[in-house]
Amino acid sequence: MCKTSLTKMAVLVILAWSTLPIAVEAETRVGPSEAFDEQVRDALLRNPEIVLEVFAILERQNDERQAQKDAAVLDAVSEMLFGDVDQELGQGTPVMIEFVDYNCSYCRRAEEEVLAVLEANETVVLKVLQLPILGDSSVEAARLAYAAKLIYGEEKYLEINRALLEGGALAMQNLDGFLAAMGFDPDALREAADDPQIDDHLTTTRELARRLNITGTPGFITRTRIHRGFVAADELTESALKTATADGKNQ
Repeated sequence: MCKTSLTKMAVLVILAWSTLPIAVEAETRVGPSEAFDEQVRDALLRNPEIVLEVFAILERQNDERQAQKDAAVLDAVSEMLFGDVDQELGQGTPVMIEFVDYNCSYCRRAEEEVLAVLEANETVVLKVLQLPILGDSSVEAARLAYAAKLIYGEEKYLEINRALLEGGALAMQNLDGFLAAMGFDPDALREAADDPQIDDHLTTTRELARRLNITGTPGFITRTRIHRGFVAADELTESALKTATADGKNQ
């Protein structure tokens, strides 16, 4: 039996697996439908790898459909995501946008991957968006990080972001002490944390996350792809360095 026929059989089995018999009783079956069921079951028993092959095909097709949907979403919010970088550094600059929550253990784990990308590719620009979804302390830390951006600028903002991720739970337990040890004025940061601009930042980020279907952290956005969850450095690098052509394809 050819591979295509076996694959078609496997698809039918997956769709109606619960209706197939677990054991074949010694009885005579009548009709083409029953005979076909027997052929399917026999083929799978002799070639169980077919099921895995079909699952791989279905998963690849699902990934392709999701990629098409993501491309449309990215196009719709491109200006919000990349407009400031394009204006400052030029269109096509490799960008890696990260959604973080400082209480997120996966964000902390992903920091090593992010640093690996940046160290190996000096042209990649990192943008960090605060998506505090894990409680009040996450919101507090996010506001203080944004406050550092307002007072000291982007470089210090990224410095605090890295320190909070690397500091982990200990940093979150004593934010004022941790920031003071870094040389920042906690009182000044807390005063700036009430700035309405920070409310706008957080509101905009939540809306972006909703449109991008990012429901948890970390999340990574490049010009051509949405990554939901932890991503290894090699995949992030490949994604960040890709560019979109006029026909919507990646190169």
